[in-house]
Amino acid sequence: MLARVVKAAHRREDKVRDRLNKSRVVTDEMVERAGKAMYRQEYGSGWAADPWWEDEKDNFREWAREILEAALGEDVA
Repeated sequence: MLARVVKAAHRREDKVRDRLNKSRVVTDEMVERAGKAMYRQEYGSGWAADPWWEDEKDNFREWAREILEAALGEDVA
């Protein structure tokens, strides 16, 4: 009986660990929201509609991804 209880506890622990690992994944949606927030802080407005700003927005997305990955403990170079 004790062995079954221990096995069940390990299975639950594995499920919890899997959920935590999945929740630590940086998604494109998270990057986009964080990039927009950083952009607003810098320029005082939302994403510029002009395509000329795409390179600048890409920079903010890249910085946002690096920050999110660092905050979530991802291995960043």
